[in-house]
Amino acid sequence: MKRGIKVAVFSLTALAVLLVALSIVIKIWLTSDRVKELVLPYAEKALGRKISIEDVKINIFTGIEISKVSIQDNPEFGERAFLSADEFVLKYAFWPLFKRKLIIHRVRVIRPQILISINEQKAFNFSDILAKIKAESTESKEPEPSEQAFIPLISEVEIRDGELTFIDQSAHPASSLLLKKVNFTAEDISLTNPLTLSLSAELPGREESRLEVSGQVDPGSAAFDFQVKVDSLDLKILSAYYGQAIPMSVLSSRLDLTSRIVAVGAENKAQVEGTISLDDLKVIAPRITSTSEPIKMPALAGDYLIKADMSQHLLRVERINLMVAQIPTQINGQIANFTTPDRTVDLRLSASDVDLGKLMAAVPLALRPKALEKIAVSGRVVDLQAGLRRRGEGGEHQAQANSTAFFGQAKLSGVKLLYQPYASLSPRLDGSVRFDLRSVQIPRLVATLPGFQAILSGSVFDYLHKPAMNIKVESQIQDLARLYQAMPADLSPWLSKVELEQGGAATIVATVSGNPTELSTLHYQGEAAWQKVRIKPKEASVLKQAAGGGGSLASAKDTAGSGSRIKQSADGLCPILQLDGRTRFTEQELAIDNVNISLPKSDLSLKGKIANYRKTPIVHMDVASRQVSLDEVLASAQALTQKGEVVAEKAPQKSPSADSAGEKISASGKVHLARASYKSLALHNVDLAYSLQNDILRWQNLRAEVFGQGVIAADGMLDVDKTAYSSTVSLKSISVHELLLALAPKYAPIFSGKFTGRIDLAGEGKEKEKIQQNLNLTGNFELAEGKVQNTELGKALFSLLPVANWEELIFKTMKGKVAVEKGKIHLDSDLVREDYVLEPRGTIGLDSSLSMEIMVRISPRILQTNKMLLSQYLNLTDERGWTVIPVKAGGTLMRPALKVDLAAISRGMQEKVRKELEEMVRKEEEKVKEKLEEKLKEKLQKQFLDRLLEKGGQDKDGQGEALKEVQKEDGGSAKPRPSSVEDVLKDTLKGFLKRR
Repeated sequence: MKRGIKVAVFSLTALAVLLVALSIVIKIWLTSDRVKELVLPYAEKALGRKISIEDVKINIFTGIEISKVSIQDNPEFGERAFLSADEFVLKYAFWPLFKRKLIIHRVRVIRPQILISINEQKAFNFSDILAKIKAESTESKEPEPSEQAFIPLISEVEIRDGELTFIDQSAHPASSLLLKKVNFTAEDISLTNPLTLSLSAELPGREESRLEVSGQVDPGSAAFDFQVKVDSLDLKILSAYYGQAIPMSVLSSRLDLTSRIVAVGAENKAQVEGTISLDDLKVIAPRITSTSEPIKMPALAGDYLIKADMSQHLLRVERINLMVAQIPTQINGQIANFTTPDRTVDLRLSASDVDLGKLMAAVPLALRPKALEKIAVSGRVVDLQAGLRRRGEGGEHQAQANSTAFFGQAKLSGVKLLYQPYASLSPRLDGSVRFDLRSVQIPRLVATLPGFQAILSGSVFDYLHKPAMNIKVESQIQDLARLYQAMPADLSPWLSKVELEQGGAATIVATVSGNPTELSTLHYQGEAAWQKVRIKPKEASVLKQAAGGGGSLASAKDTAGSGSRIKQSADGLCPILQLDGRTRFTEQELAIDNVNISLPKSDLSLKGKIANYRKTPIVHMDVASRQVSLDEVLASAQALTQKGEVVAEKAPQKSPSADSAGEKISASGKVHLARASYKSLALHNVDLAYSLQNDILRWQNLRAEVFGQGVIAADGMLDVDKTAYSSTVSLKSISVHELLLALAPKYAPIFSGKFTGRIDLAGEGKEKEKIQQNLNLTGNFELAEGKVQNTELGKALFSLLPVANWEELIFKTMKGKVAVEKGKIHLDSDLVREDYVLEPRGTIGLDSSLSMEIMVRISPRILQTNKMLLSQYLNLTDERGWTVIPVKAGGTLMRPALKVDLAAISRGMQEKVRKELEEMVRKEEEKVKEKLEEKLKEKLQKQFLDRLLEKGGQDKDGQGEALKEVQKEDGGSAKPRPSSVEDVLKDTLKGFLKRR
């Protein structure tokens, strides 16, 4: 115990002696002035900079404390201090002090302010110091340490609580960065052996943003191995370095980075490997968007390995694996001349499975290409390969098109494009595409739409801004009905009036160009072949009326084979037409080379064109047919043009406009029908020219053979909107029975014969009452070899005058004039037969009312068979001896009221008696006149001869006596004669000449 105490006391005594000795040495030799004399010249020479200090304190325990140290910056960079610190602490070796040698082995800098600068030539403000140190290391050997009083054998450097300001004048714009709470240590410092470094600092931008660096540096081989960690870095502070490289500005971000940086100085190579995570990234992109609002970008995370070959100025991106919006991507490639403005970037991106729905959801709306603003994208890219080549710095000072190339290819699987206005036509895309910054090349792409697939090839240009495409489409459509059901109404509103049945097919080859996001503005051209396309009008009510009017639409049967006859729809009233043939089309015109339309009882061949068919069709169409039922065709046409609620539901409503007339369908063309039927009317070789303009249908030069015997010719017009019509019709040798069977079936059993005539008609209205009231008709006619039978009018006539079988009037001809006005038929005609003639005059109402006078003329031969009538109407004969009986007809056609017109008979008899009396008087007067003239002639002749013989003439008294004598003989009726001989002679000669 006592021994231990002795050792302790001895040790403390020795230490006290040493401290006293050291204090004596320091006070005698290591003074503040001595330190300044030893350290400052050495440091200034080594750094080549002016150094100023304020005070030096020497502490046995802490070392040499230098206060307010300032190291001047390179004059080329400015007048600010390169380094300034509140305090420098130099740790020295203890025993060399007794040999009057100051050996510094450790430096500690307290609260330094360090300035690192890069000028526009990209030189550092400490580059001259490094160059000086390097040059001195290659000079002659320094004096032995034993010969120096100050020996800096620094093995450890420590910086505490410093600030580092980094200024880069080479950036655009100039950049500055301030690191606070900088702590740095360097251990085992040696020019030959590796040294250990560590650095930590607070980064600007976020409170928690920090930088940590640790590792080793081998000064001898210029090799190093660092571990770098960055927490919560805001990339905004680095905007000067990426600002020209990307077209956006970072407002905020959170970057977490871990890296291992390894450099092999001897090989002049290095590599960086680590992980990266970028989150909370907000940017503004006025150069690529129209908004200045902040845009939140999707997060990304991944790892990377980048190698650099400094001797070749080559940077190799071995891998960058990123997870963006849950989509794994890989990037590799290289950057040549990466330290110069003439750098060349060549990078490749690949992704094996990209969910486009997730990708589009992750991309902010403001950054989506304009072409996709209205389009929702889903599906997958199962193989994406993209490349980026760029030469030079680019940015605003170089044309992007010349400095940057972006290219790649992608394999699409089930990619669906949903364009909201035409959502029902959203295609599904499968295939491969190639792309670059300006275009997308489509070698072959399969687009699946409702009911068919299309093969696409071509290009889409400027797809990021204002897309324009030029695409070839080849398609085999196996089910047109599905495509029709998906067709938006505003693509062609008139399509909403029809329905398509399943089974229709088409082959289409077309070229489409224009903006794919504006379907209504697309330009396209191509051709199509149609096979068994079955169309049914939606307006069944119109067709029901047509069927009820005598057409037997429901009676047609489906005929197997060629498909030229098609079955009826379920209700038997709406005919389904079938379309086959070939057409050519553009967005403005549909050219019909040869299209065949089949109805249950009809076939039509069309050739022509339809302009503006997507909106208001302008049709020029020639129609030919081997056999056609006009009932079906007219009913179908009326259904297709019928205005109803069906159209209003599907097509957008339009407000009326002043030029609405210009929105109506127009049409023109020629028609040739080899065989045609209208109800029961059979027509042959029907030819006409037609036109439809502003809802007015006109037909010209219509000519048709009826039943192979008669001929119909007509011109006319129909105002479809007002249902007003006018026409001139000529008929020759038309079977009136067959004609009535088609036009007025209830009258067909009554009349027969060959009808010839010309009729001018006009009218207006759809309802029966309006038609009857507005119908105006004039014409003349002749009915040959006719027959009127089974009529109530005939029965009533037979009951009144039972001289013939009036129930069956068979006649040779019936001629007359007819007119229809204000619901009444005005008739003036003659019905002629060998034994009787009927002369009907008066009106027949369209409501069947009668108001007529019928003059019945019966031959004597017929009348002799009925003694009673013969006795009753014996005196009612005409000049030929035929009995004439006037009959009044009233009531209706179904219930006629007939009676003999006694007043007419009375008037007739009075007229006859008057005529007979006048004839008798005339005859008597003729006889008296002839007798008187003969006697007067004889007297005058005698008197004339006597006077000639007398030579002197006769006096007035003699002449008067002769005249009196003649008058006496004639009953006193003779007229006075001239008194002179000459007058008598003249009168006599005149009378003689008249008789001659």
